[in-house]
Amino acid sequence: MTDLLIEYGFLREADLALAVINRLEPGDLLSWERRLSVLVTLGNESTLRALLRTLRTGEAGVVLRELSNRSLDEHLDASYWRSIAALLREGTTRYGEILPLLASAEREVITASSGLWSEWTRAHVLTRLGQAGEAAEAMARFHARADERSLERVRFPDGLELSVDAAAAALGTVSAGAGEGEDRAADFLLAQPVMQWAFELPEGARIVKIGRGGGSLLVLDDLDQVSALDAATGKLLWRAAYPRPGEKRRHPVPAAFQEVAAPPALLRKPGKRLDTAALPRDFAVAGDRFFLLRGRTLTAGAVSDGTTLWTAALPAARSDRSGPERSRQDLRFAVGEGVVVALSIGTNEIQAYDTTTGKLLWQLALGPVGSAETSAGAFHSLNTGVGIQGGRAFVYGHGAAIVDLASGRPIWTLGGDPASLFPLVLRPDREEEPVAVASTEPPAGDIGTAPRPTLATFGELTRFDFQATAGGGQLEPRVFLGGDATLLSPAQYWVQSRGEQGGPAFGMLSPGNLWLMQDGKVRRISSDLPVASRELSMTGTWIGRAGNHLWFLEGSILNHADFGRERVSRLSLHDLGDPAFLRATVVGNQVIVRGAAAIRVINALSGEVLGQATFPTTLLDYLGAFPEEFTPGAANPAGGDFAWQGRFYRNETTAAGIALPVGDLVEGLQYHTVFGRRLVVSLGRADDDSDPPPPAPGAPGGAPAVAPTPR
Repeated sequence: MTDLLIEYGFLREADLALAVINRLEPGDLLSWERRLSVLVTLGNESTLRALLRTLRTGEAGVVLRELSNRSLDEHLDASYWRSIAALLREGTTRYGEILPLLASAEREVITASSGLWSEWTRAHVLTRLGQAGEAAEAMARFHARADERSLERVRFPDGLELSVDAAAAALGTVSAGAGEGEDRAADFLLAQPVMQWAFELPEGARIVKIGRGGGSLLVLDDLDQVSALDAATGKLLWRAAYPRPGEKRRHPVPAAFQEVAAPPALLRKPGKRLDTAALPRDFAVAGDRFFLLRGRTLTAGAVSDGTTLWTAALPAARSDRSGPERSRQDLRFAVGEGVVVALSIGTNEIQAYDTTTGKLLWQLALGPVGSAETSAGAFHSLNTGVGIQGGRAFVYGHGAAIVDLASGRPIWTLGGDPASLFPLVLRPDREEEPVAVASTEPPAGDIGTAPRPTLATFGELTRFDFQATAGGGQLEPRVFLGGDATLLSPAQYWVQSRGEQGGPAFGMLSPGNLWLMQDGKVRRISSDLPVASRELSMTGTWIGRAGNHLWFLEGSILNHADFGRERVSRLSLHDLGDPAFLRATVVGNQVIVRGAAAIRVINALSGEVLGQATFPTTLLDYLGAFPEEFTPGAANPAGGDFAWQGRFYRNETTAAGIALPVGDLVEGLQYHTVFGRRLVVSLGRADDDSDPPPPAPGAPGGAPAVAPTPR
């Protein structure tokens, strides 16, 4: 009967029926196990805790073996944590309700670790409430308990780990929303901009990324060449090739083999087999130098002349199954605040180098690669990455961590296994066979003596985000009650589910927050305590952030996620031309959208269209003289083939392709934008003095091409 009630979704009725069975037949442990799972599915944490206590003390009329009792303790601990996380999600207005829950958890002395995570959480809550004295007392108790056990990190019930050394710094304070003021950096584009200059790459090359360093604009193409342009005039300063060591020089693809539009039915859908797709190799410009990868070597070059300033060999994966192209996807890096942080996906290691000298500052192993390595492409360039912000780095490969840039020590380590798994297996005291729910060895750094369950013990598990409100991760009763499952906090779910789903995922660090994107949703999670989550449904390619406002480009639609008001909106861009022409970026508190013949400027905080300007006549004439190869070609023929990181381009009709960014650059009163395959154009304010634009292709007086110089 109870199985039928559950099958048809009558969970409250199933709970009542199971309660009757528990009272009449207390020795029916399967009914107890089923009822505990039903209560979790209903979100009835207070009743769940009361039932766990009843079983633990023997008041339910059944005596359990010790391992089962320890498992009950772990579940009681986790239940308190889920309730606290739900209040954390609501913001400081509900923080006062957290303190009684923490007091209850501490009074019950559930597990050896609960006293530590609860003390730190108490300090966090009191800090956010402005009670500095009480917060300091809680931190003193936290450090005393950690020192007593000689601990370096503390594990939370959902598997999060906090560094003891960084615990005080991770408390966090209430901060104003960044980017909510007036920053109208793109206003100059509304006063009918002029074409300052245009630059063409050699025929057969495609622009991959652009970057600005001082007075130079650097362009990376798909032939492994970097071209440096004078930002004021567009004149080519130098060009050099940076191929992988031992790799043959890349040559342009003949025009007959250039991209052609493919029927949408032949194209792979986003998220399906994207382990064969890729991002272009990382490229960054910072100050007077640029950074790129040459095979497994991180290279720093001078913006002034392209000379190599220093190199650093990155760790090699234990198995490189796919050759040179695969190894490029296996490495990610980011530059910021005088440090370049590199991640080797195959080895799960991080290295940090001084941008000036190339000196190795620190290195960190995120942990073993794990079983996901046997699943080809579980982790690849579209669901791994590195981001730097405010003295911290967010690194996500096989594991994930928020790392202090100065010391290289992880502040938060994400991806660890939670303490409690479902169904909760109960065994009577007289039974002697081993308990399947628990492992016999505690993990390294664990402060308790009770055996802990591990995900490996159960093999395949269904993971659920216990704060999910939309899309994948939502607690589905039929699935949850139908097999082995685990409940995870939002950041933990994002970290662990990337490898299983195999599709694109993108993580970004901003002051005070993590922004995690996957499976049609975006989550905003505090980086001081990565548990409380706000989520909105969203798709498209990320183009930028202004405070609590995130913007995405998807075909001819501009998507806006407003986390301040918790709503999403869509703005049509159909009147700007072919969606394959569209490019967009966020500058200050404005969104710039560039179409086939016009530029639109939008308020990034409200979605209001501020104005629009058509291209200058000189630019329209210039583009009109281009041959067919300068049209977008097979970019996005299906009308929605996007990843979070970019729009897919293909050289073959059924290939997964490469995700190229859709954003441009604004520096001062200059707007650098990319057209087609190999054209960079600079637009500026109408009253600026500028050189006359170059002649259109094929016109008399055209500048000769500059031959590439190998490096």
